[in-house]
Amino acid sequence: MIRYMMLSVEKRRQEDPRSLGELFYHGFDEISDIQFEQSLLMIMELLADILKDADLGLTDAQVKCILDRI
Repeated sequence: MIRYMMLSVEKRRQEDPRSLGELFYHGFDEISDIQFEQSLLMIMELLADILKDADLGLTDAQVKCILDRI
């Protein structure tokens, strides 16, 4: 009976689309394509855009100074 339960669980993992295992590996493959440096650059650009759009009265030079200190 235990063998049957183990085989049933494994079959469900292999065939059931509700299993998150495949989704994890598909997402992991996409994420591994982005290098650390690229992702850090994307975050810094997003921060710069937010600082410029936040209506804080910062000039481009001030935003660049803030980002250079990070």
